[in-house]
Amino acid sequence: MDNRPDAKWAELIPEGDSVSTGPTYKVGAYFDCFREDRFSCGNDMYTDLKYWYYDPTEHGYPEREDYPLLIFLHGTSNALAGTTCINYTGAELFASPAYQADIRGAYILIPAANERRGENGVEGQWCAKYTETLFLLIEDFIRKHTRGTGKKFLLGNSSGASMTLHMGTARPGYFHALVPVGSTRLPEDDMLDRWEREGVHLFFAIGMKDEFHDYEAEVAPRIPKLGTMEHCFVFTPEWVRNGDRRISSISGGVEMGQHCLMNAVQANLMFDDGTPMDERLPRGMTGWIDEVNRDGAGRGREYTPHGGCMRTGHTEVADGISLYYEEFGSGDRVILSAQMGFYHRSVMQKMAELGYHVYCITLRGFHPSSPVNEDYGEHWYDVFAADVIAFADRMGIGHFSYMGASHGAGTGWHLMLLAQERVDAFIAMVPGPHSLKEGTMSYRQMVEQGIIRNPPPFDLPVDNDPARETRRAYREKWISGNPHPFAEERKIDYGRPMMRLKTEEKLCEALRTITVPVLIIGGTDDPISTPELMIRTAGCLPHCKLAVYSNCGHNIDTDLIEEVADEADRFIRNALKTGKWYLPVI
Repeated sequence: MDNRPDAKWAELIPEGDSVSTGPTYKVGAYFDCFREDRFSCGNDMYTDLKYWYYDPTEHGYPEREDYPLLIFLHGTSNALAGTTCINYTGAELFASPAYQADIRGAYILIPAANERRGENGVEGQWCAKYTETLFLLIEDFIRKHTRGTGKKFLLGNSSGASMTLHMGTARPGYFHALVPVGSTRLPEDDMLDRWEREGVHLFFAIGMKDEFHDYEAEVAPRIPKLGTMEHCFVFTPEWVRNGDRRISSISGGVEMGQHCLMNAVQANLMFDDGTPMDERLPRGMTGWIDEVNRDGAGRGREYTPHGGCMRTGHTEVADGISLYYEEFGSGDRVILSAQMGFYHRSVMQKMAELGYHVYCITLRGFHPSSPVNEDYGEHWYDVFAADVIAFADRMGIGHFSYMGASHGAGTGWHLMLLAQERVDAFIAMVPGPHSLKEGTMSYRQMVEQGIIRNPPPFDLPVDNDPARETRRAYREKWISGNPHPFAEERKIDYGRPMMRLKTEEKLCEALRTITVPVLIIGGTDDPISTPELMIRTAGCLPHCKLAVYSNCGHNIDTDLIEEVADEADRFIRNALKTGKWYLPVI
């Protein structure tokens, strides 16, 4: 094979694969975001250290006391590179707007060891003599440059990874998360057990073909123990790859492309096309950090891609507003959906299996889309609908079908009123819309504020169907493991669809103007989008089909996934072919 690097793994490269000699991101793009300072607690090389730092409040984030602190420790000789050390540690891109948005803001701290070149090579690299100075430096930085911080994440590359493990052992529980990348110096099992007891998260990352470590001898024997730890994520790729999907090598010097896994971490463990390098991390490294920061387990999602590999990304739809999306499938039969968030085993992924190109868009104000400090009053859904159109424009999507459940369907109603000429079909699952006679506060906010103290169950027990019971139990367990939403999210009250119309009569008049073929799907046991509401809505719509299932509640899109997808598929195919909501009369 041409262009094979001079490495011990060269002969193992699969036929048809190839190497690339550097990361695909640009080095130095965010150096200007960092400031430099110094800390001293003595008069020798181990007690007087330079450091760089990033302050999110200098880049548009409000003053807060709970931003996480990401501390990066560089590898041997990296400090000799001057400012470029910021990149070599793996820290630089975490100052980028996209990464900061995904974490909701974070401080970054990069201490530099006092390295120098001596007769026998590099001297002054990280070692135990720096330990106390580093702890004092961290505390001094927090006092001097922040209003206080939240959880502390210690990330290290190569020898910095070994120092990361040493620091975590020196003061167990001081750091909330340890991310050693490219080191095998794990402590003994009793210390791992202590980390578990104290809730320390461990992200252990090393390539199987690391040039400096024997995976089978040094790593493989520890994997079973790591696999028993609730707060441990193990990332040991067979091949370390760059963003272009090619095997990682370097262009000169000692071959260490497979050792430089931190390049992939700095690329957010994402390929350039938005596909995650590990299916368990659909949002990459920033998603893991965010999950741990918000009290998630940090083990990643049990995730099976549907309709091809999932891709993720952010798209700017307005000044300062970027929407996070997950993309499934491919082709020109496009389905858009916009909600607060999406369950990873729902009808949306099933539609991709059926051949649709699906985009699941997280609404503004809800992580990991951009936060919102403004209250749009009675126009929240108007803003959501405009964002969907802006998203379609940015992605080059002309016509599309829209699917939404509950509040996601609420966005759909406003989308119909805003730009129904762009929509081929609307699949409205448990859609209401609520009667305006009952008020305008959202059901979600009424529960949040305690106005509804004992909400009725969204799903009543299932009649003689163990498979559905198992599916529901899995969903509840998955939801219970989700990180807690931020306070600003919990405050959002987007109200009820069409509440700006003020009266039930005007709402019905607006529904009558919608000429897009609409399929309403719901359940007889839904306490929110009741059968009576859906019948009222269907009666107003001139081109509507209504399907109501008995023994089904509000979560029908994650309960009867196969059935709902089949209904939606047949309806959309016919709407695309005939423009009607029923099969042609012969």
